[in-house]
Amino acid sequence: MELDAWRCRSGEVVVFHDDDLGRLGGRPERVVDLTLAELRAVVLCGGARIPTLAEVMAETAPLTLNVELKTTRAVSGMALARAVAAELRRRGETGRALVSSFNPLALAAFRAVCPEVPAGLLVHAKQRRPLREGW
Repeated sequence: MELDAWRCRSGEVVVFHDDDLGRLGGRPERVVDLTLAELRAVVLCGGARIPTLAEVMAETAPLTLNVELKTTRAVSGMALARAVAAELRRRGETGRALVSSFNPLALAAFRAVCPEVPAGLLVHAKQRRPLREGW
């Protein structure tokens, strides 16, 4: 199962596809700019709430998880990578996960702190050519 992980302002890893709450929450804020408490107050379309990575892992065992590191900045990507690695280890879930990202710096940071978990760089047609072909 593939899921998208962001690190919110208070440091927790949450699972949400979009970088902002506009489409599903009817609010303009970005996920990374809100604390977990603020995100918990958001009611999404259909009444759902934004879960943490730990909650998703608890609900999806024993499925294999592809955790995509979602980040728009190098520094936040490194913090997200460390937080995801810590959560996987804390829960003893390194054996059922793999990590992917479009951000090569975030992925390198993850590999540095959690080499036992497989990791893969994601690429797309609009990405700069050296990244698409070099990796």
